Amino acid sequence: MRRTPEPSKPDENGFVLAEAVVAVVIAAVAIGGALMALRQGQKLNQEAMKRAEALALGESALRERLVAQASSLQPDVNREQAGYKIRITEARFESAVTVDGKPVQLGRTGDRFFIAQVVSRVSWSDGSRERFVALKALKVIDQAEP
Repeated sequence: MRRTPEPSKPDENGFVLAEAVVAVVIAAVAIGGALMALRQGQKLNQEAMKRAEALALGESALRERLVAQASSLQPDVNREQAGYKIRITEARFESAVTVDGKPVQLGRTGDRFFIAQVVSRVSWSDGSRERFVALKALKVIDQAEP
């Protein structure tokens, strides 16, 4: 009995061209996704740094206004610093509170003391839209001070 030779099998140790192309495409998609995530993380980090810097500038401007002794409301201030627009405003704050169970009106015209609300608003542009942070505080103004 004679044996017929078996057909030769291709070498299964290597890659076929189609397998190599699929592997390259999968690697490219994975690397592209990783780069997009890295870019988004970098953008969020820059945004957080800008917001932190704006908060520091706003707190500094607010602190300057709060420690200034004045017997009346101070005029609004607009200035620019390091690419940020800073606006500081003061307005009379009128409110009723309860003291010993009785309503007391604060900030009436003619009172020696009144309360002012101080607002420090810091804005900047991130290229696509205007961003801002606003800080508010109350201060007591003694109209009898010189």
